[in-house]
This record gives sequence, C-alpha cells and structure tokens, in this order.
Amino acid sequence: GKDDMNNDNYIVSSILTGMQGWVIPLDVNTHQFTDIVLGGALGGYTADSNPGLSTRIAIFNPTNDWTRVMLIRVIPEIYTAYNKLKVNSDDEVALALASVIRVSAVHRVTDTYGPIPYSQIGADNALTSPYDSQEQVYDRLFAELDAALEVLRAHSAESIKATSDKVYAGNLAKWVRYANSLKLRMAMRVVYVIPDQARAWAEEAVTSGVIESADESATLATVGSIQVFNPLEEVWNAYADTRMGATMDAYLNGYKDPRLATYFKPCEDGLYHGVRNGIAAISKEYYLGMSVPNVDKTTPVRWLMSSEVAFLRAEGAMRGWAMGGDAESFYRRGIELSFLENGLSAAEAATYAE
Repeated sequence: GKDDMNNDNYIVSSILTGMQGWVIPLDVNTHQFTDIVLGGALGGYTADSNPGLSTRIAIFNPTNDWTRVMLIRVIPEIYTAYNKLKVNSDDEVALALASVIRVSAVHRVTDTYGPIPYSQIGADNALTSPYDSQEQVYDRLFAELDAALEVLRAHSAESIKATSDKVYAGNLAKWVRYANSLKLRMAMRVVYVIPDQARAWAEEAVTSGVIESADESATLATVGSIQVFNPLEEVWNAYADTRMGATMDAYLNGYKDPRLATYFKPCEDGLYHGVRNGIAAISKEYYLGMSVPNVDKTTPVRWLMSSEVAFLRAEGAMRGWAMGGDAESFYRRGIELSFLENGLSAAEAATYAE
C-alpha cells in the first residue's frame, strides 16, 4: 500500500474528514432537517420555534422535500467520498476507517426510511439504484463493519495523522472501541427481528471491547486547524428556528436534574422554559425568550456516547446476554457516565440515581 495515512496525503485526509461531516451532518440546512426538526422534535428534545415552518414534521404534514433530505444528501455525499478514496488510496487502514464512517452514516438512513438504495449504488453507472430491504441493508452493514474491525484491530497499536480524524485525532484503539460500540447499538436495533443473531453480534462486540469511559465517547471536534462548527448553534442562534422542548422542560425541571444547565441555557428569569411541540407558532419573537440548547459554535457534535453504550449493555444483560455484568450495574453506570460526560461528578450521579 501507499501507507497514505502516515504520509502527508492531503487528499486522503480531506476525504476522511469530509466523510466524518456526514454522519451527523455538519451542513447546517441538512442537519436541521435530519436531526433537529426530525429526531429533535419527535423525541421532544427541541421544538420548532419558527411559524414559517408550516409544513413541518412535528405536526405530521411535511412536504416531500422535507422527508427525503437524508436520502438525497447523506447517501450521495458518503458514496462519492468513499469511491473517491478507493481511487486515491489502497491503504487498508484508511479504507477501513472510511467503511466504519459509512456504516455510521448509513445505519441512520435505513433506520429513518427502512428500505434504501445501498448494495447497487453506482453499479453499471446507473443514475437510479434499486432499493434493498432493510434486512439486506443491515446484513451488509454488519459484514462491512466486521471486515473493517478486522483491519483496525490488527493496527490498533498504531495511530494515524491527527488531522485526518476529527473524532479520535488518529487513535486507532479508540476507533476499534467505537466500531464495536456501533455494532452493539445496531444489534439492539434488530433484536425483535433476528434475536439470536442480534445476541451473537452484541456479545462479539462486548468481547472485542466497547467504549467504557467518558473520554472514549465518539464526538466530532476541532483537531488542530481542522475546524468543526456545531450546526445546532446556527439553527438556534442565527435562525432562531428551535428552542428547548416542553418534554425536556417537564422531565429535567420535574426531577430537578443537575444536567439541566449543561443541556440548556436559562431564560431571563433564571429558569428554564420549553416550547410545546406541534404548537401553532404565533411569531418567532414570541419564542425568542425561551430556553435554547446550551451549544455554542465549538461544542463537539455527539455521535455515540459512553452512557449509551452502558445502557445498551444493561438492556442486553436484561435479556440474559453475556454483557460483562448485570443490568442494574450497567444502568447505574450509564447514569454516572452521562453525568461525567456533562461535566458533573459521579457523586452527583449517585445521589440522582437514588
């Protein structure tokens, strides 16, 4: 191989960091559709605060332009980049990382739509590709992840150029833990369809080694001169299109959750107020004073956090899978890690868990 990753190969570095920007899309408008007005709103984390958003997902009447963004933006960007990398590099580490990044992006797309074009994209230079069933997509994703893991495990004692990697600054051992954690997450997503296979994948992931501490969480952050700007900041601040959701207001205030001030900014009265989802927006000005996400331009973009991994292991343990511990311990560890990820202490987590 050309050993591109250890040379100053600008093309390989820029393709990899570019691909990383499409897992949780860094492009502001794309991110707004794929994460804020979709998952953020439907999950109750945020609420739309722009009355101009009349055909919106929160009130179940989006236009086709709104619903197909992930398919027409993420898939082409990821594919074009991956194919460009294959042309420019035969370095197995670079290709394995690109494969893990691709799985990270594509599983979100199939989780959104179900069947998607995947296995035959680009075949015979066709402009439109046939759709695969979600089962076919997932089978292929697991196969790709396992193949990439084999390469990364073999190189896990090495590192690559930090500027090629906005997630782990070149630390391949952490990539192995992330890829295994992603495998665990995906296994849990198919547990009701193929329970035995899901168990096998989950146990393989844990045996190989998953994320266990807050500093191993996968987030996209600025590395050296490679800047990462969190798109959520622009959506709440420059666009004023999103505010804290009333669901988060109810839970975080109701339980006096110490993480409240980490997640959101207070209003002028020093308290935290959310917007009810799907409400008929009166005017943008009306919502300007409500709580906004506590995210600035340089806040890292979260891919997969250590707390999620602990909760996944708790769920596996509840099913009797070999997760390396019991359900209650992992559940409490998940709470502790969530507190640690948000700059709070284990002691505060323990008090909260009681």
